[in-house]
Amino acid sequence: MSHPTLSVIVPVYNGAKTLEAALSSVLADPAVTELIVVDDGSADGSAALALALSHPALRVISTPHRGLSAARNRGMEKATGDYIAFLDCDDTASPAFYSALLACAEKTGADCVAGDIFLTDRSRLIPSGFPALGEGEALRETMTDFYPAVWNKLYRRDTLSDLRFREGALFEDVEFSHRLLFRCRRIAACHEGSIRYRHGTLSTRRDEALFAYPRAVAAIAEEAAALPDADLWRDEVEYVACRYLLATFLRRAACLPRPLWQKAKGEALGLLQSRFPQWRRNPYLKKKGALGLYLRFFTPALARLFGKETE
Repeated sequence: MSHPTLSVIVPVYNGAKTLEAALSSVLADPAVTELIVVDDGSADGSAALALALSHPALRVISTPHRGLSAARNRGMEKATGDYIAFLDCDDTASPAFYSALLACAEKTGADCVAGDIFLTDRSRLIPSGFPALGEGEALRETMTDFYPAVWNKLYRRDTLSDLRFREGALFEDVEFSHRLLFRCRRIAACHEGSIRYRHGTLSTRRDEALFAYPRAVAAIAEEAAALPDADLWRDEVEYVACRYLLATFLRRAACLPRPLWQKAKGEALGLLQSRFPQWRRNPYLKKKGALGLYLRFFTPALARLFGKETE
C-alpha cells in the first residue's frame, strides 16, 4: 500500500530573514514529500536562499510580483501531493506537525484537518475551532466560530480542485476558508503540535484595506446561495455576515476618517439588508455570549464606542 503524499506551499516576498527557519521546520517533517517555495518577485535573495538548502523535496518557483493570493494559486497548480498545506514564510511548524495532521486525515477520512496555533508574540496557544470530528450539522456550525487561517490546515487535494484564492484580495484567508467548508464532507481537529504564528501588520490594519471584508462576505454569501443545499447553510452564513461586517469590519473601521466611516457603514449595512434582511433574528445571536449580545443590539454608535476602545 502506497503512503499518501503531501505538498507544502510556502509563498515568499522579500522574506529572507525568516524563510530559512520556516523551510527547515517543514523539511524536518518526514511526512512532507514536496515543499514548493513560490518566490513572488523578491528582491532580497529569497529564492537563492531557498535553493541553497538543496533538499530533494524542495522546489523553487520564481514569478513576477503579483501578491500572496497569486503565489498560493501558483503553488497549488504545481503541487502533486495527495494532500496540500500552506505555510507563511515568517511562521514555523512544530516538529512532526504535518505528520500528525496527515495521520489524522487518514484515520478519520477528513477532507480538512486543522491544527492549533501558537501566537509567538503573546506566548498563547489557541485552538483551531474545528471539532474533533465534524460532519453534517456539526460541520456547518463550525463556520460560526473557527480560526479562518489557511496555514494551520491540511487539505485533501480533491477538496481544492475548484477553489482558488481571489487575486488582489486582502484578508484572503477569510473568504477561502469559509468557501472551503462548503466543499467538505468531514473535518477534524488535531492537537499534536502547532503552527508558531507571528502577528503581521495586516491583521491589525485600520485603513482602506478593511473594505476587503465586505467583498469577502459578499463572495461567501453568493456561493452559499448557489449551493444545492443552500437552505441548510443559511443561518450559518447569515451569522458569518453579521460577525464579519459588524463585529470585525465596522469595529475596526470606527477609527477611520469620517468620510470612510460613513462609506463603511453604508457598505456593511447595505450588504446585510440586501442579503439577509432578517439578520437580527438569526438563532446564533442568542448562542454566542457577549459577541451575540453585541450583534443583537448593534448600532453604528456601538461600533464606534467599541472600536475606539480597541485602538
